[in-house]
Amino acid sequence: MNNLVETDYTIVQARTLPVIASEIHQIERTVYGVALDGAIQIGRKLQEAKAMIPHGEWVKWLDENLNYSQRQAYNFMEIADNYGDENSPFYNLQTSANVSISKALELLRLPEEEVKSFTEEHDIESETVKGLRDEINNLKRERDRAEDHNESLRKDLARAQSDLAEAMTQEDADRIRGQYEAAKEELQTENAKIKEEQSELQAKLEQAKEDLKKQKAKLKEIKTSMDEEVQKRLAETGTEIEEKAKADARAEVEATLGQNAEEIKRLEEQVERLEAERAKLSNTMLMEFKVYVDQLQDAFDKAGACILDAEADSDPELSNKMNAALKKVLQVMMEDL
Repeated sequence: MNNLVETDYTIVQARTLPVIASEIHQIERTVYGVALDGAIQIGRKLQEAKAMIPHGEWVKWLDENLNYSQRQAYNFMEIADNYGDENSPFYNLQTSANVSISKALELLRLPEEEVKSFTEEHDIESETVKGLRDEINNLKRERDRAEDHNESLRKDLARAQSDLAEAMTQEDADRIRGQYEAAKEELQTENAKIKEEQSELQAKLEQAKEDLKKQKAKLKEIKTSMDEEVQKRLAETGTEIEEKAKADARAEVEATLGQNAEEIKRLEEQVERLEAERAKLSNTMLMEFKVYVDQLQDAFDKAGACILDAEADSDPELSNKMNAALKKVLQVMMEDL
């Protein structure tokens, strides 16, 4: 019995440039033209070919063998580098059948740190290429605006730090002047408030005095009128009812006088109360003034202590600067009074 030994022979083609070009054409024919996986494979083979082509011959080889432009070949290789690398944030997208080459290239415009959040927030498969491009452009504009804003903040911070460094030698003088200005402003505000309250109180007092004056005049007029009325009634009724008429008239006058006396008493009490409020307000203003004067004196004492500390530390230059600054502040304060 004859034994038949079958042997498989596998012919391995040499990795020449024509072989590589043929493989790329085969991939284009067998893989969906826009499939990302096919683009990754083409990109890898282009990278393999480019490493074998002499310097300066790359563009010519692309044109003669693949009819590719240099940009087209670069796009395929960039897709291979990003979507074919397991460590790349783009890698997970290469399994999606609806991510075309055009979409893949648009997504490569994203910074790597923003790929994950962008793909989670957008429906990449249903989004059009134009829509995807617009979204990425908007994102880039927002990032550019944020970077411009951050740069502006950095410049402002640098200027502020520079200004602070220049002003450190006048720190004590500026602090004293700041305290003085704050106390002055607060005192002016309180004074304006007190003056306004005094004005309102004075108006009420004048009105109360005027009401009291009118009430007294009215009382005098009523009293005179009532006396005339009594005399008239006495003349009309005759002597036989004289006593009754006097009593009735006197009772009516006393009742009216009693009502007006109560009103006069109320107005006098109001005047006394308003006078007391005005006196209390004046005392409050004096106390406020004393508080601010004490604060100013305390600030002056602390500034003097800083000057003495500088002299004790044998730093005459700093002591002279602080002394001059304090004198300048005091001079400005005297000019403002």
